[in-house]
Amino acid sequence: MVTPGTDGLIGDCALGRGLVGKRVQSSAIDGGLPANAGLSSLHKRVFGRYIFGVTSVVSSQSRPVPGAAVIEFIADSDIYEKVICGIVPQSRRRLWLATADLKDLYVSSSGASRRDMVPFLAVLAGLLDRGVELRLIHAKEPGPNFRQDFDRYPGLWAGLERVLCPRVHFKCVISDGRIAYMGSANLTGAGMGAKSARRRNFENGIISDEPAILAPLAEQFDRVWRGAHCGDCGRREFCADCPLEDG
Repeated sequence: MVTPGTDGLIGDCALGRGLVGKRVQSSAIDGGLPANAGLSSLHKRVFGRYIFGVTSVVSSQSRPVPGAAVIEFIADSDIYEKVICGIVPQSRRRLWLATADLKDLYVSSSGASRRDMVPFLAVLAGLLDRGVELRLIHAKEPGPNFRQDFDRYPGLWAGLERVLCPRVHFKCVISDGRIAYMGSANLTGAGMGAKSARRRNFENGIISDEPAILAPLAEQFDRVWRGAHCGDCGRREFCADCPLEDG
């Protein structure tokens, strides 16, 4: 069971009634912070316990081919088909998303056709309804269409755990700690290959369930999530979600 941590609107955003940044405490590790967490006493007070032990997040189970690691290069529309329509909706326990840019993204409600498109936020709301924990890190304030769509799904207001960090430029999708996408694509229609062949970006990345790749990727995400860099950050004045108090 998680409890809310620090809350704050994205910048001075008045739109998106539920679009509130939240870092959360977790009871995942009863023993408190690991010895090598390296957090300040203030940070410990703000966050309480370490969110997830990264080793517990990365799972060696449920590989598509037992015993065989998957490392697959994908590009352009394959990102939409294999990540947005594949990895994301198959998440069962937790889904971590990291992006620099954040705009409205529309996907097929059936997963097979692009004629019946719904906001990607509808997919995330459906995952929350199934009990999947969602965490989103992004660098920029979302576009106006994204904010409008957000208000259509009240479950996201309380259920989506979100952190804005202006220094984030990595992009990844980590599902259940067992498989991930990492690459160039932002969480936008053009980036994720959801637009037509004449309008989408040229993007690429890899999909992998290899623990040697997943573990450091999850660790990078987790360090940003719990604010491990905040104490010495030179851009704190631009960060609405910094967990550290001034002074």
